[in-house]
Amino acid sequence: MFHSGYLAIEACVAAKVNITYKILYKRTRRDDRGQAAVGALPIPELTRKLEAEGLRKTVILAEDVTKYTDPSLLASNAELRSRDELPRTLRELEKIPGVTVIIYDQECAAEKRRSVRVNSR
Repeated sequence: MFHSGYLAIEACVAAKVNITYKILYKRTRRDDRGQAAVGALPIPELTRKLEAEGLRKTVILAEDVTKYTDPSLLASNAELRSRDELPRTLRELEKIPGVTVIIYDQECAAEKRRSVRVNSR
């Protein structure tokens, strides 16, 4: 992964902690005025890396599930769901021992506002 917070995930896996991490995957960085996050893995690769590190389950909650044209690219312990599935996902993951993760796949809010302003001109 490309974020310093990943060390905390690794530590929790090693310590056998029961926890669900929430990762906001925005594809751009707000502080760089919408530039791509350098070094970021695409979500399918990220799910495989998390699985290899020992995470028990990954759920991707996406704004647009149709952009995932080949779900077979996801890790075997990963599942794609609509963002509407958040309550069910939280209930399910709290019952799984070990480290789990929710990846929120959504456009950065600042970029979304910028896009709306540009497109409405």
